[in-house]
Amino acid sequence: MKDIMISFDIEDYFHVETFKHIVNKGDWESLEHRVEGSTEKILELMENANAKGTFFVLGWVAEKFPELVKKIHLNGHEIASHGYNHDLVYNISENEFREDLRKSKKLLEDLTGEEIIGYRAPTFSITEDGLDILKEEGFKYDSSINMLNYHDKYSNIDNEENQIIETLANGLIEVKIPVMKSVVSLPWGGGGYFRLIPYPLYRNGVKKILKQHNTFCFYLHPWELDYNQPKFENINRFEKFRHYYGLKQTEKKLKKLVNDFEACTIKTFLNNTNNHLV
Repeated sequence: MKDIMISFDIEDYFHVETFKHIVNKGDWESLEHRVEGSTEKILELMENANAKGTFFVLGWVAEKFPELVKKIHLNGHEIASHGYNHDLVYNISENEFREDLRKSKKLLEDLTGEEIIGYRAPTFSITEDGLDILKEEGFKYDSSINMLNYHDKYSNIDNEENQIIETLANGLIEVKIPVMKSVVSLPWGGGGYFRLIPYPLYRNGVKKILKQHNTFCFYLHPWELDYNQPKFENINRFEKFRHYYGLKQTEKKLKKLVNDFEACTIKTFLNNTNNHLV
């Protein structure tokens, strides 16, 4: 079976964009923190499958739980940046974006002793200008474009749906989150869609995308393995469905995924396909 790139956005349940209207940044410290335990589940699961992945770590998490970052790194996984504050890129200024990138990058490099070369924007919110800034700030690849072209929060940045890995005009490598082409483009990269789609159907979709593209990039969040996370009640039905649906089954489905496919880091995959990142 061909390798798939597997990635995790390391953030806590209260960082997600769905809850921004009820959870302020000033509240983050006072809420129950569960990202350590959830990420530990992923590390154990990956170790049991002898699989490696890319962990896009939020700077806020890295600063609060530095030993967690070190453990991920020592376990042989790739550490990449998820920014620091989990702000949507298209909602902040270019200077704010640069500051957010630099703060997270330095923090992660100090913890790992290695250059951080990959980035993923919160909620796939990258912009055209943001891609140029990433290149200027020393990143070698980005994974912030979701090929799904209908979503209320993702960036509407123009992208070619015919290739998952693309070298941009500025030299930055873009690793896109794939869709499965049918009558319409179906979301198939992971996250809530992974929780929603029955696993046998999802696995067949991954095989189909691999056959078409020779590659696949999967993503998930630690909180998606945490059914017992604190529940927010003052949200609407759609928000409850978006965040909580399928949490009980996610860990079991992830175990199947990493055993059905050979999983590797984004950095490893790109290096092995003649992109020569390092």
